[in-house]
Amino acid sequence: MRLNVRVRHGDRKISETPDGIDVYTPEPMENNRANIDVMRQIARKYSVNTANVRIVSGSRSRKKIIDIEK
Repeated sequence: MRLNVRVRHGDRKISETPDGIDVYTPEPMENNRANIDVMRQIARKYSVNTANVRIVSGSRSRKKIIDIEK
């Protein structure tokens, strides 16, 4: 399953939008910490292991395409 994700700064939460989901993270962008937190939140929401969540596109952007393997 592929998701269009927009990353925002703020308290940890996920909200669904018509064109994908918004993931809020308090983590800084340095050392890939924000991406790791986003992948953990998505894994928790969809009840999969973090290893099954990967960023397909946009690893350095706020807009990402994330693939989830179930």
